[in-house]
Amino acid sequence: MLAIRPLLMCGGLLSGSAGAQEPALELPSSLAERAPSLAVSVTVYSGGVVVDGAQVVQLEPPWEGADPGIPRASRRGLLVTPLYDLLSEKYEQARLLEDELEMLALLAQDPALRFRGEILLSVHRELPFHVLRPVLYTAGQAQYSDLQLVVRNPWMDSSASIEATLPAIVLPGEPDTDGEPPLQLTIAIGERGLYLSGVDELLYPDGRQSEGPGAPPALPCLSGEDCQGTEDYDWAGLNRVLGQVKDAHPELDEVLVVPGSQAPYELLVRVLDYARWGPFLPMGADEAAWQAWTAQRRELFPHEIIAGGSR
Repeated sequence: MLAIRPLLMCGGLLSGSAGAQEPALELPSSLAERAPSLAVSVTVYSGGVVVDGAQVVQLEPPWEGADPGIPRASRRGLLVTPLYDLLSEKYEQARLLEDELEMLALLAQDPALRFRGEILLSVHRELPFHVLRPVLYTAGQAQYSDLQLVVRNPWMDSSASIEATLPAIVLPGEPDTDGEPPLQLTIAIGERGLYLSGVDELLYPDGRQSEGPGAPPALPCLSGEDCQGTEDYDWAGLNRVLGQVKDAHPELDEVLVVPGSQAPYELLVRVLDYARWGPFLPMGADEAAWQAWTAQRRELFPHEIIAGGSR
């Protein structure tokens, strides 16, 4: 059972209405350096879901099994109805102002002012993914397909953001692409480690020894059992393998990340980090090592898709 300490309330963490109170969050640490830009702010923490400073729905811990903790009266399946209504309203308001925002962006020479159907998402690092899944699904249904995940860069001692998207829905009857289907690199986060698929010829040159739900992960936990926290995952191994995949398929820039239901949110952020940049840099590295890394790093898979939501 995941235990989350009660969170204090403070103002000014994210954009919102004047005088609005925002939950203090323990954001996950990240390699990201990009400053968050203007977008609809959605915060998910142990007390509930907050949009632009206004609490939309409360959570009801403990979150056992796959129960997201969102009251059943507030959702239809995965759709969180009050969140959907508010996000849809904000989307339509922004669309009405789209021409004005475009002109403002041109005058200010700031493309961030354009309307992009984007959410600035802040999530407490310990929340299990099944709590976040209905929020992502609802955002997708409200036509917000692009995400900025707010994180904390420990070397810069400041907030930053990771760009990610939700998966698109392919409608029945749409024509397939000509020729061979493109490679789909997928990283699944499990309790026993990290599962990689889509490039089996590189990962398993002699063929998989076993397949199916009981198959061992490509990168098992360092302890050899169920992973005992974030640092028990083989991050160096993941980054090394992804570098090899990039060498073999330099045209590939997309990765699909599939978090397990019980995976803490910080595991998702860590996968996104090491799928985007190489070579490997430990999160506990000192500032000198980080500075040296920024000078030699290379981009691996910048187009990151988070499974669990859809648009």
